[in-house]
Amino acid sequence: MELTFLVYDVIIQVYAMLIRVSSLFNPKARLWVNGRKGWRQSLKNKVPAGGVDIWMHCASLGEFEQGRPVLEALRSLYPEKCILLTFFSPSGYTVRKDYPIVNHVCYLPLDSRKNARIFLQTIKPKLVIFVKYEFWFHFIREISKQQIPLLLISALFRPGQLFFRSYGKVFKQSLLSYNRIFVQDKNSLDLLKNTGIEECVIAGDTRFDRVLTVMEQSKEIRAIDTFLQGKSAWVAGSTWPPDEQVIRGCSDLISKWIIAPHEIKEDHLLYIEKLFGEKTVRYSILKDAPEKFTDKTILLIDNVGMLSSLYRYGQAAYIGGGFGSGIHNILEAGVYGIPVVFGPKFQKFKEAKDLIYLQGAFSITLENELKDVIVRLGNDLFSKSAGDICAHYVHEHAGATEKIIRFIQEKRFLTN
Repeated sequence: MELTFLVYDVIIQVYAMLIRVSSLFNPKARLWVNGRKGWRQSLKNKVPAGGVDIWMHCASLGEFEQGRPVLEALRSLYPEKCILLTFFSPSGYTVRKDYPIVNHVCYLPLDSRKNARIFLQTIKPKLVIFVKYEFWFHFIREISKQQIPLLLISALFRPGQLFFRSYGKVFKQSLLSYNRIFVQDKNSLDLLKNTGIEECVIAGDTRFDRVLTVMEQSKEIRAIDTFLQGKSAWVAGSTWPPDEQVIRGCSDLISKWIIAPHEIKEDHLLYIEKLFGEKTVRYSILKDAPEKFTDKTILLIDNVGMLSSLYRYGQAAYIGGGFGSGIHNILEAGVYGIPVVFGPKFQKFKEAKDLIYLQGAFSITLENELKDVIVRLGNDLFSKSAGDICAHYVHEHAGATEKIIRFIQEKRFLTN
């Protein structure tokens, strides 16, 4: 066992060294390194002497969106409790460092025996919640050693993961440290049960609860109503250049497009403007005098935070990322009862596979395939049927947050 953890420690240190080298020329790596400098003193300054009541850890922004419904439910039930939120990635921390629901936000220090011990001695949590894929073994061992309740929520497991391999027995043991693992599907549950993990149940994915809340809170945006002039529109969310290239070849088939790129760096915005030409207008320019730009057909969203409310304006949605490492959140669009379309890299996302099978979603690889889908969805009955399938799917899978909160209350983790 000790040899295995020695190898693990070496891997962690090599990873940290590579990040430090990358930080010399990579801005994200620089944020990762700088955000952890002096973390011990910073943590002592932030956290009260008595520690925190709840510690939730998320890898990045996507996992935060899964943890968010649980955090907000806990804050509503326990308004006086002290909550700490940590991130591994700068993409989560930089966006949510001022998240008002929690008391403190910081980076999680590198996983080592010493760091885990100091971190937990400082924050003294009564309850720890990890989200989806977080398995930092020294932190888990220290949490178990201190007999702190530990939950894993919205978890997914696959047969190829380290826990289920012959040489991964030591790491499988760490799963026994969780008081309860809330998984998203039966495949994950069966994997755990077959390897002797009993404290696991199917709760579902908390993202379904989150997108329903966002939809209920979304508001009309007058500038966009004026821009659309009652015409049909597609919303393209979290796009990357390969997505935008495909859309460009089909853009004339739709009266209006709202494009919200995943990255809103100036060079990317300029690239999109050049790609689509003079028919493009940025939201920052349009918003103060939208009536002047009704002749434009491409609205380029150049801010963060609007996307989940924009899908309400779509006849359908194109979700980016499918030509890269994987698609972004399709549930944010599907909850509005509109069909969703995306590129070929969707296999890791259960909701995408399910909705393709149910004919609420469509995957494309080529520009001509997108043209074909646009034509098919031009049929109102077909489009409505696909959209209804998406909306029903979201509502049917909601409720994970309630199951998690009920367990926390039943176990009385936060009553002392």
